[in-house]
Amino acid sequence: MVHKVYDTVGEFAGICEAIQAVETRLQQRGLTPGSYLLKFSKRQYNEQTLQTGRLRISSASAYDDDTHLRAVKDREMVRTTFALPNEVELTTEASQRVEPLGAVTVRTQTCTDYYLYCVSQTFARRLFHDFRADSCLLIYNVNEFVDRLVNTVLQRYPEYTVSDRNVEYFDPFDCHREIDVFFMKPFAYAYQQEFRIVWLPPSPIQRLEPFFIELGSLEDCAELIV
Repeated sequence: MVHKVYDTVGEFAGICEAIQAVETRLQQRGLTPGSYLLKFSKRQYNEQTLQTGRLRISSASAYDDDTHLRAVKDREMVRTTFALPNEVELTTEASQRVEPLGAVTVRTQTCTDYYLYCVSQTFARRLFHDFRADSCLLIYNVNEFVDRLVNTVLQRYPEYTVSDRNVEYFDPFDCHREIDVFFMKPFAYAYQQEFRIVWLPPSPIQRLEPFFIELGSLEDCAELIV
């Protein structure tokens, strides 16, 4: 018999412990998953956001960076799925049928970079750990916050098209529907329960640079929990 001992003192130590400050506040406000948003970050950045509404709007291409934490790093301009040989039909340029020898890698890719802003729409204890955060910004008036954010970015880029909704999660090895690159992610990220806002340029742009905006004080629609 093999006896396995698992070390919980390492990287994931404590990630399932209750975080009373957050859970109590959600209960006090009567908030349920989907009725609020959470932004996890260092206290100094969330304090600044609460006081001045200063936010970083990232580009999709900027997430594909090895310096990011694992919970953040992603290829936001491409989604990869895998199909069984009997689920695809492959042909050469001469229209000759090719029989795959194994699983076929399918990549769905956007032709342009785009801007996005991401937050969680429910509380999961491990998010503090994954984002190396010691605070979260609890956004309890979601409509007010989203409207101000969307309109402020559009003032800078009025020609852009904007969309916002909850992210859907898929199994890369068992996906039989069309992939929406902008609002679908592999189910490895499902615990984050992400809500995102996407701004698309009017014509394809290979690479966009992140930028900062200021919405003004958010104390009328959010609060800081440390």
